[in-house]
Amino acid sequence: MADLKKIDFKKIDDAIQLGMPITITTYTFSHAVQSHIEKIVNYFLEHIEQAHLKDYAMYCLNELAVNAKKANTKRVYFKELGLDIQNTIQYRIGMDKFKKETLERIDFFLNMQEKEGLYIKIVLSIRSNNFEIEIRNNCIMTREEHLRINEKITMAATVNDFSEVMSDVVDETEGAGLGIIIMLLMLKQIGASHKCFSVEVSKTETISKISLPFSADYNATIKDLSDTIVKQINEIPQFPEKILQLQKMINDTDSTISDIARTISADVGITADLLKLVNSAAFGLKQKCNNIAEAVKLIGIRGISNLLYSIGTVNVFAEIGNEDEQNSLWEHAYKCAYFSYNLARVLRLHSVIDDAYVCGLLHDIGKLVFSGLYPNTLQILYKIQKKRNIPQNIINAITSGIQHAEIGARLTEKWSFPSQITQAILYHHNIDDVDEQYLHITATVSLANYLVHYSEGLLDFDQIPIKVLKIFNIDNEDVLKKLSSTFTKGFENERNR
Repeated sequence: MADLKKIDFKKIDDAIQLGMPITITTYTFSHAVQSHIEKIVNYFLEHIEQAHLKDYAMYCLNELAVNAKKANTKRVYFKELGLDIQNTIQYRIGMDKFKKETLERIDFFLNMQEKEGLYIKIVLSIRSNNFEIEIRNNCIMTREEHLRINEKITMAATVNDFSEVMSDVVDETEGAGLGIIIMLLMLKQIGASHKCFSVEVSKTETISKISLPFSADYNATIKDLSDTIVKQINEIPQFPEKILQLQKMINDTDSTISDIARTISADVGITADLLKLVNSAAFGLKQKCNNIAEAVKLIGIRGISNLLYSIGTVNVFAEIGNEDEQNSLWEHAYKCAYFSYNLARVLRLHSVIDDAYVCGLLHDIGKLVFSGLYPNTLQILYKIQKKRNIPQNIINAITSGIQHAEIGARLTEKWSFPSQITQAILYHHNIDDVDEQYLHITATVSLANYLVHYSEGLLDFDQIPIKVLKIFNIDNEDVLKKLSSTFTKGFENERNR
């Protein structure tokens, strides 16, 4: 949480490749801190070939962070005066001299903010071809403050020139929201609407969010390169025919459970793999399951069906890609599957529990595709790069797996997997875009994935998207720590069996 620690550029690289946000926390947002953050933002944007957004990003970040600092200052100022900031009348009394008195004693009030633990958190991330900036501060926005911001957003949406709003701006107590109006009018220049800015309030924080769109050229290039990678999917073997036959039988209403169990049991390899999964600690069975008929009774037809998808996928990828890289990816996949299933079980998410394991296991299947890229595919990419003079960072972004969600989803579509699996793969890093009917299974996989990285010390609580936490009513880190500790121990016990 130190304001001026040395920048760990490798950590930034890792966060970008893992699809994780980057967070910086400060209590003062001093000029030195701003300079420190600007270096991080510049590096981040250069890494993703969006350097043209630097000035826009820093203006937005500074404007929102200064507003957050001002909000924190208000809290300690009102406390000093013995006024209730949530009371409309007392709010107006306090704001009458707020600007003048806090400027005269700014160091005093900044020290008070730090003693009270009132922070400003800057969160940087990539979401759906946008560079997203979140500014969080741990005080709840008042009704007056919320009304003022909504008023300025509405005003900025209806005009095209700053001069059009000057005549309406007369209040000097808080700067009258001029910065927000300028910010939104400025963003119109890069194709961003007023909808790119939002403010929301959780139980403990106020979160201001701004989304800056990537350039059209960048998006087009990424799409072209992704399409080249997608052609790689055609070279990946078809899904195992035996498992496809079983899936067809499972979906046939004329098939009985006994018929399905008997057909599965006739294949020794599939039977062994299924029983191994069913008896793993992930499913927490009280007694060992010895045959497929019992397995069907214990986890149901849909559970068996999903485990068959899991087994088939593992078998397809067993023969392609770098072995060490594949092993690392599968280790993460199995851990995420374990966390995902147990999240659904512990939180009693009955509607998603049947799909939680398979969706968790396959969420990064696109990375497996990348790890198995054939030499001729890489050669095609490098030819395109040379011909079109594409920056190396964009090639690196593609081959490192940043686009893995789309690639993985395209593969499961090729194999005709159920929609809930494809949706969870495609949107586990961005649940805002998922179809509503698949929101909870996708959010479960998303949280499980974040939990795995959290348990390994690769990200902090602040880096987990607010919306994901809200879905599970997680509003403090203690809940996450408990889940992480419990699941990690369970998974380690499974590995040591």
